[in-house]
Amino acid sequence: MSKQPLTFAGTFDWGAAELDLACRPLQGQRTQVCDHQQQYCLTLRYDLAFTTLVFWTLQGKPYYCLEPWTAPRNALNTGVDLLQVPPQSHTTLGVEIAVAATNAPQ
Repeated sequence: MSKQPLTFAGTFDWGAAELDLACRPLQGQRTQVCDHQQQYCLTLRYDLAFTTLVFWTLQGKPYYCLEPWTAPRNALNTGVDLLQVPPQSHTTLGVEIAVAATNAPQ
């Protein structure tokens, strides 16, 4: 698998054995994934500190992972865009998850 960034065209290749996409930079603070076959949409809302969104699943599995990250992959090694919290300090970040039924399969 190439670790080079790709442009997301709005759909996934569901025929692939594995989907493992890291989307960045994000264009907002909200992401939605709809499964029209299962008739639901999952919506994530997240703080501005989240700069990368990872979508991962394996073919034939009844789940997927949708994860907001505060830095790109390998950031612990590269230092790129790491969120740094000084000693004796703290930070609070929020993620909201909502699930809603869709009208009908498409």
